[in-house]
Amino acid sequence: MPNTYVIKRVLTDMLGKEFTNEEFEDLCFEYGLEVEFTDTNEMKKRKDDTEETEEKEEEKKDKSKKAKKGKKNKKNVEEEKNEPVYKVEVPANRYDLLSVEGIAMAIKAYLGLGDLPEYLIKNPENLEKITVLPETKDVRPYCVSAIVRNVTFNEESYNSFIDLQDLLHQNICRRRKLVAMGTHDYDNMEGPITYEARKPEDIKFIPLGETKEVDGHEFIEMCKKDNYIKKYVPIIGDKERFPVFYDKNGVVLSLPPLKNSAATAISTATKNVFIEITATDHKRAKIVLDILTTHLSQLSSDKYCIEQVEVEYPDGEKTHNPTLKENTFEVSLEYTNRLLGLQLTTEEIGKLVVKMGLKMVSHTDDHFTVSIPVTRNDILHACDIAEDIGIAYGFNNIETKLPSTLTTGKPLPKNKFSDLLRQELAQAGFVECLNMALVSEFDIFQGLKKEHQTGVSVKLANSKTIEFNYCRNSLIPGLLKTLHSSMKEKLPHKVFEVQDTIHIDDTNAIGASNKRTLCVMHSHSAKSGIDVIHGILDLVMLKFNIINHEKKGYSIQLSEEPTFLDNMQVQISFKNKVIGHMGIVHPDVLKNFKIKYPVCALEIHMNEIFEEFELTA
Repeated sequence: MPNTYVIKRVLTDMLGKEFTNEEFEDLCFEYGLEVEFTDTNEMKKRKDDTEETEEKEEEKKDKSKKAKKGKKNKKNVEEEKNEPVYKVEVPANRYDLLSVEGIAMAIKAYLGLGDLPEYLIKNPENLEKITVLPETKDVRPYCVSAIVRNVTFNEESYNSFIDLQDLLHQNICRRRKLVAMGTHDYDNMEGPITYEARKPEDIKFIPLGETKEVDGHEFIEMCKKDNYIKKYVPIIGDKERFPVFYDKNGVVLSLPPLKNSAATAISTATKNVFIEITATDHKRAKIVLDILTTHLSQLSSDKYCIEQVEVEYPDGEKTHNPTLKENTFEVSLEYTNRLLGLQLTTEEIGKLVVKMGLKMVSHTDDHFTVSIPVTRNDILHACDIAEDIGIAYGFNNIETKLPSTLTTGKPLPKNKFSDLLRQELAQAGFVECLNMALVSEFDIFQGLKKEHQTGVSVKLANSKTIEFNYCRNSLIPGLLKTLHSSMKEKLPHKVFEVQDTIHIDDTNAIGASNKRTLCVMHSHSAKSGIDVIHGILDLVMLKFNIINHEKKGYSIQLSEEPTFLDNMQVQISFKNKVIGHMGIVHPDVLKNFKIKYPVCALEIHMNEIFEEFELTA
């Protein structure tokens, strides 16, 4: 989980209240946070895996130059500036707590030290505009933006703003892959702005922290030598075009997700801040913009006021962000009390939700409606509101008592039968395997000699690698890989697996369902082992007490599956429903999985059998 470093003096000034270390630790514990105590020297030395933003790196270089000119000993200077620091461990979904301003806001609400903020849209007559060009679709298609005016930075608030961007980049932005943000001094640029995707040789600018103008190719080579930025180069480094922002005068503002331009760098003297965010995930981009703008608006003389920017896409669609729209949830009083084991009234709940920064909009005797501030993107369901109410009430204040009912756990019938089946197969001389539930497109299509079809298998939306981008709908590929890895072992190879496979299911609310599947394989250099596999089929059906009868039990008929040899395969039916296949694996399939010896395989989807014997509950 991310850590937010808070200088005690700064937090105390914001709260207007002093805390001892013990008091602050207890307060954080009640709120659901963990805190450690350190100092500014230790904070500077920390070596987290979080990146440092371009602005902070430039600031460090400037400080380094000034330090060389100074006459004091560096160690003595550090000792003079050393201050107590709180290291607060923040839940990964609480983006609003990633800065000292956010933590101060949350503590104020929890302790009742001030009113909840009212964020406002304050637009001029003519909005600033960003025009998105069509070429950006292939690199980072989404863009959101906003302006916060009349900001007053000091050293602590500036560093806090930079650190907030660092933590967001590492957290919700997934190391800039999904979202990347840039902040600019609005007084050093002129709109309207264009968001383009140009060839590297056509981009020329001075990167932040540099003095020499470079083109896109030179910029990438420069980034590869930068220890802080080089890890992000692969995001766009191999693209034909790079995303880039230009102002009205053709000045480059930034080249996301890597670096901003030196022309619009922000500093403690910056008064008006322009924020641009590019993304491959539009929803996350809007969340990040909400967090950044609400944070920054606390430093403005027009407190909590934010200016929208119009973004026009190639299809003519226009968006204005941030909207600052607050979500509302209608929650059952009975549901909340049942989750918490309390007997609260809606009036009592109204006081508790305010402590967590929420607002009670309306209530009846059995329901209440809560408004969620734009900063609380972690609240997605009524159970999240109940959790916040529990924190405000104090989990330590909830009376400990025995549950009103006594239950005894036991395995699901299908799981119990699966375990018994595993024992039977092991006693028959087969070795159990446990393979990955995720497979590649090759494994379930080309590898098994099947044509690629959409709608027959579940594909991952954002897979990290092509080796694991589908959910398996068969256990055969996994066992074939096991046989390939066991080529040096003594023959015959007798393996099995009893696990779930995932299948497209339009009748299910989520569009897919699991099927408990059995797969058995026999491999030998001298014979195919079809007699052995057929014996296993009879054994399994015997354990189910199913007879070999076309209408009353199971039966086998010739089939035409491309995975198996022609005229050497059958389909297995149960009550006139095909539940599996058995046969000698086709040589081309064996070649695809690099297996030398003949293989005979049996695969059965057992859900229909479980339903017949009421083993699914």
